[in-house]
Amino acid sequence: GGGADEKILSGGDCAVCSTNRKSLMFGGDSIDFSRPRAAFTPARECPAYGGEWIPPRTVPDKLDKVYQVQSVTALKNGNALYDFGVNHSGGLRLKMRGSFGSRIKIRYAEVLENGEPNYATGDWTGYEDGLPVYGIRQADDFILSGGIDEYAPLFSYKCYRYAEVERTGGAEILQIESLFIHAALPRDGRFGTADGILNKISELYAHTHLCNLHNGVPIDCPHREKLPYTGDGWLTAESALYLWDAESLYDKWLDDIIAAQRDDGFVPYTAPYAGGGGGFAYSNAIAELPHILYRHTGKKEYLSRALPAMERWLDYCGSRQNGGYIIENGVDKGKWIWILSDWLSPAYNEFDVSFMSTLCWFRAAALAAEAYRISGDAEKAAGKSALSERIKAAVNGRFFDRRTGNYCGGKQGQNIVPLAWGAVGRADEKRVLQSIRALYGKKLQFHLDTGIVATPLLFDVLIRYGMEDTALKILRQTDYPSYAHMMSGETTLCEHWSKKFPDYRIDGDRVVKGGADASHCHPMFGSVAAWIYKYAAGLNLSRLYAKEILFTPSFIETIRSASAEKKLPGGVAAVSYENGARLQMRFTVPDGYTGVCRFACNAEALLVRGAADFKAVSRDGAFSFRLPAGEYTAAADSN
Repeated sequence: GGGADEKILSGGDCAVCSTNRKSLMFGGDSIDFSRPRAAFTPARECPAYGGEWIPPRTVPDKLDKVYQVQSVTALKNGNALYDFGVNHSGGLRLKMRGSFGSRIKIRYAEVLENGEPNYATGDWTGYEDGLPVYGIRQADDFILSGGIDEYAPLFSYKCYRYAEVERTGGAEILQIESLFIHAALPRDGRFGTADGILNKISELYAHTHLCNLHNGVPIDCPHREKLPYTGDGWLTAESALYLWDAESLYDKWLDDIIAAQRDDGFVPYTAPYAGGGGGFAYSNAIAELPHILYRHTGKKEYLSRALPAMERWLDYCGSRQNGGYIIENGVDKGKWIWILSDWLSPAYNEFDVSFMSTLCWFRAAALAAEAYRISGDAEKAAGKSALSERIKAAVNGRFFDRRTGNYCGGKQGQNIVPLAWGAVGRADEKRVLQSIRALYGKKLQFHLDTGIVATPLLFDVLIRYGMEDTALKILRQTDYPSYAHMMSGETTLCEHWSKKFPDYRIDGDRVVKGGADASHCHPMFGSVAAWIYKYAAGLNLSRLYAKEILFTPSFIETIRSASAEKKLPGGVAAVSYENGARLQMRFTVPDGYTGVCRFACNAEALLVRGAADFKAVSRDGAFSFRLPAGEYTAAADSN
């Protein structure tokens, strides 16, 4: 964005409104209503188009809702500040009047600081050799005709809650409202609990992700970068599939990722490629996304389509290793690339880059082996499994300290990622788990220390190894760093836990000092929404490929009540529980699926009524039973 690219995106003369209109994806709209109407070119006969029409594979951007002005205040500079109440993507719809040549300029802001708009969270400046070379500024500029002029967004979209309006020459605004515009994904998933923080995480994630769905791709932010980052995109894909009918979006985006892959196998950090930094965890979208789609649809085609690209990516990873199955750094054919480990942990990022890169190679090999196994190619599956085991041995030989039970010191998810991805040896799991318990329970006092890659994996590990209470305490934490602190005063999720950029090392030992304003509309930390659906409400769709719906509410005694539903091809899958004087539950299993119930509660037995009534008995404090398609109620047996 910015610079020369903006010239390509310029609208020039617009035949629709017959004015000089420049509409920039990054720079906003500039319209001169005072110019005389352009003459239309007479129609002429043209030859018919050949070929055939192909329908779009995903939904277009549409107007979702209209936000009205909540308040208007005067700023110190005399300009008017309009507050629409919610941070959102889109643009204004205006009716303006003023003398010929009078002017209205508008700037857009997500947040206020000391009562004034803070433009730094949505503006951006690109640098080369330490010097600014382009700038992105959320702004519009209108020169009025002397009559009534009307405006609505054509191509440009912004992200804002506030609009500062500067008027000159007697110009005035007769009507103003804000349009929330995004990809029109149908909402087919719902969630709610008695826990306010969990609800707010899910609600703000849903709104933030919609703000970041434009032009058929998921993006990182709808103002300063607007880039389809592969890391941000695959990390939030599962959460999106719980809330919306989003398969077509990610089906299409998988092809974008495959198409962006270089000839040498490298997978760029944005797809379609548009620049941007990242790391091996971003490139691993080529292996992660097809598996996410397969798990939620059962379509093996996603795996077979991506396997050739996975192979090329594994070859690229192998070309970067040191001969001992360790990827030492991010040097690519003599050129320095910005290689991250994790991104935006609360403090300075200490997650070892070589460790993360090698783990991603291990993970990609294991996922490729699984894809070949599912596709029926046992020989290739065995080959990729053998590769993953060699990388695993190298990882544990290089990065694991058996004396302390830590990988690279264990901070910021360095113990979490290998455990979540299966790189920890069985004999070492106990030591690693002890380190995790000590870090999050004692040292950090149930606070987060992770970035966008390790955060969702942290909660997966905690639930998998029986630390549900720790997971819920972290999610419910209110002071920094926590979800509640990030969401305080916000209507969207932020790019960083503190809402500011931390210090980070970008090249060797060179450290860029933080404190700059981060975006207030990034969906990446919303990846935990899928976990909330699975375990807080208990609607777990991770085995849809096997035609199984898992009912896994893990906090019946703590949260007390919750519900979730999702529309599937055979009908609606739903679960709810109310744990008052007597536990009561409901399960809905659509046609073509089997419900698998796995949960713990204080009840010793449940009376289940539905297609076939039966009594479920707790074994070692947990229930496990299966339900054919149908609707069921369950209540604690009072006998």
